[in-house]
Amino acid sequence: MTCHAAIHLWRPTMKIIQALQLLAILLLFAIVRPAMAAQSPACVPSASTASITLPATGISPGQSNGLIGSPGTATITFNCSTPFLNDTNFEDDFALMTGNLASMDTMTVPPGGSGGIMFTTNLPGIEVQLTAAQVQASGGNNGPNGGPGWNMGAIDCISFTQTSRNWYCTPANTLTVAFTAQLVKTGSVTPGLGTVNSINLLNFFDQDTYTLYTCIKKKCSVSSPQTDSPTNIGTLTLNAVTVSVTACSVAIDPTVVTLPTIATAALTGTGATTGKQPFSVQLNCPAGANLSITLATSNPQAGVTGVIAPTTGSGYAQNVGVQLLRSDGTTPVPFGTAISEGTTTGGIISLPFYAQYFQTGTSASAGNVTATATYTLTYQ
Repeated sequence: MTCHAAIHLWRPTMKIIQALQLLAILLLFAIVRPAMAAQSPACVPSASTASITLPATGISPGQSNGLIGSPGTATITFNCSTPFLNDTNFEDDFALMTGNLASMDTMTVPPGGSGGIMFTTNLPGIEVQLTAAQVQASGGNNGPNGGPGWNMGAIDCISFTQTSRNWYCTPANTLTVAFTAQLVKTGSVTPGLGTVNSINLLNFFDQDTYTLYTCIKKKCSVSSPQTDSPTNIGTLTLNAVTVSVTACSVAIDPTVVTLPTIATAALTGTGATTGKQPFSVQLNCPAGANLSITLATSNPQAGVTGVIAPTTGSGYAQNVGVQLLRSDGTTPVPFGTAISEGTTTGGIISLPFYAQYFQTGTSASAGNVTATATYTLTYQ
């Protein structure tokens, strides 16, 4: 009986020892695991939703391609020391990048020899150049995860005791970047008033490479570097801006052209003409516009170039229309076809034309003659 009692008491003791050993392992795991959670809070930009505002810009249609208007700038400061002091890492290497770039024009060389990125806009012939300092803006594959963008700089923070008395960041605790945008004329523009819509130019990213400082039973060590995924920390936006393309203004508009009074005897048969009267459209134009004019009518005479058909009804002459001629006084105006007037030199210009009676039938009767035409000016 005594031997049996000794064996009975020993087995529970083994279970107690095994349970204590397991508890010790669990406690050790609980102590070590927090040191592995090491991703630092992201660097903080001075404006997480930064924007650039450009003043309204006016240009002429014939203005040379290149920078137009005045530039606008946004300056952003990225603070990396504060997030470093809020983690338990031995070292944090913060890489500050741009990414998620807006639609780029990679074929047009940025003007002025300063480099940068050309972004397209919703207005034909108008783009935006973005430059940056200290590191120039670039659309190369140096952004997050090797995508389009560029590395603005890096801040490396290190601490030997994780106290406020024994840490430092190089080259400084913060990084300041200046972004400058300016409109660029890259091609033909349409006269009138337009708006460059707001553009989300890019996003700011922070990618942290860190090492751990781990101590177990008074034995401390530094881990191998580990790199986290890039973190989106802000946006740079170009605000909407108005662009006006100045066009020619009408200096003298020939609203009414009066033909001389004639006798029906002057019209001798179909196709006969008489009473030729000069008139002109006078414009005030900026220099350098490639100008053309198009004349049209809602009542053309079939089978004859440049003739406005007679107006019918009581009091109107029968079979008498009006023909429009070009500046040489002999060439009929083709309705609906643009007539090139060349490149404007700036100031007042005159576009000469002629109007004359045109007999459209075998006999003409006395009465009033009226005709209506419209003209459209086109610039490139």
